[in-house]
Amino acid sequence: LEAALLNLVLNAQDAMPDGGTITLATETTGPSPNPAEFPGKSMPDGRWVRITVTDTGIGMPVSVLERAFDPFFT
Repeated sequence: LEAALLNLVLNAQDAMPDGGTITLATETTGPSPNPAEFPGKSMPDGRWVRITVTDTGIGMPVSVLERAFDPFFT
């Protein structure tokens, strides 16, 4: 988790060459009441933690966004 958050923050920093804001937020929550959010998954009851990372960077072009989760895509 630490490595994932560090990578997210470093990527966000690179997307803001002229400065900006990176926000990390946490909240205690439960499983989503919307089953479409996790299709085919059974989410057990209990306490959950949501971590949200946002930034005011320039974003990704559509061509990059479409492949952002492809293995080995950089």
